[in-house]
Amino acid sequence: ELEDQLKKEFWRVVDTLLTPRQREVIRLYADGYTQMEIAKMLNVNQSSITKSLNGNVDYKNGKKIYGGARKKIRKIIENDEKIKEILQKMRETRENKW
Repeated sequence: ELEDQLKKEFWRVVDTLLTPRQREVIRLYADGYTQMEIAKMLNVNQSSITKSLNGNVDYKNGKKIYGGARKKIRKIIENDEKIKEILQKMRETRENKW
């Protein structure tokens, strides 16, 4: 049940806080497509898909990474009270189980 709640909240974040391209890439990636397959479907280079997921690296400024769905999702999750609550309940459940 908690996993279902977490999935629901994850998709809420994806649907409301990512760019349209990031949403599209994440949905296809979740459906099991590879980066190469997604790139072909969207008629772009595979590196564009990597950048949508992981961001872009600025080598001139000490390999600083900017953009990317993963970084954005991680940052949002760290500050989302509902997601934090679900994760805490999951931790407690695991601790009680073991």
